[in-house]
Amino acid sequence: MQSQLEIFIMTQKRQHRRNYNEPGHAHELTFTCYRGFKFLNANRTCQWLAEAINEARVELNFDLWTYVFMPEHVHLIVRPTDRDYDIADIKKAIKAPVGSKAIEYLLANAQWHLLCCWGWWFFGVGF
Repeated sequence: MQSQLEIFIMTQKRQHRRNYNEPGHAHELTFTCYRGFKFLNANRTCQWLAEAINEARVELNFDLWTYVFMPEHVHLIVRPTDRDYDIADIKKAIKAPVGSKAIEYLLANAQWHLLCCWGWWFFGVGF
């Protein structure tokens, strides 16, 4: 039988930070690695991230003012140059390619123990 606390926790939706798309404003973005894993200790992961930032910068027209890569998180300050933009699109354009490359790498190099740490929900199965 589940306790009231367990039921409460299971029924809570994950809250997301609200995005503000104000023309001319800079945005501070922070991305945290899944469950605090230190994926950015690997040079290859940092390279994937740098490439994704540059590709997103060119495609979505924003200036990168500064960045810091830490082992388990990233800080960026970006300023979109278009009047109409969606900061959520910028975040997705940076994060999605890195995750896809990481999964490809783990599958190609038989890093099954790391895939199990991520959980099969990552592949759409869920627990």
